[in-house]
Amino acid sequence: TCKECSFWVISDESNGDQFIKESGNAQVRNSSINRITELVYDSTLISQEQVEFDQFETPIEDIKFIESLMLDADEKSLRYKKENLEEKISEKITNIVVIKLKNAANVEREIVVTYTQ
Repeated sequence: TCKECSFWVISDESNGDQFIKESGNAQVRNSSINRITELVYDSTLISQEQVEFDQFETPIEDIKFIESLMLDADEKSLRYKKENLEEKISEKITNIVVIKLKNAANVEREIVVTYTQ
């Protein structure tokens, strides 16, 4: 279920589907085990047939990969909020910007800038 939310799904039949929440309230149901769980900010939820959900903190490499996909598709920038006690108090928002450069030899490089508001 999804109420005014946005999330990513990386589907992999052998390793399970990965769900990464961007915003809003979202829940995932695994019908093979009849379980529902909530998607949490900065966490990846893996759902496989006949296996309990696995949830862990989303690695920064995965966030950068998703951000690069959005930049390639000319979509908006993602905002990621850490949900630890210190940042809940100050309501900090972390943003990632990926700048792609290509030289005359057609060698491509990326500059990744992460900043907190």
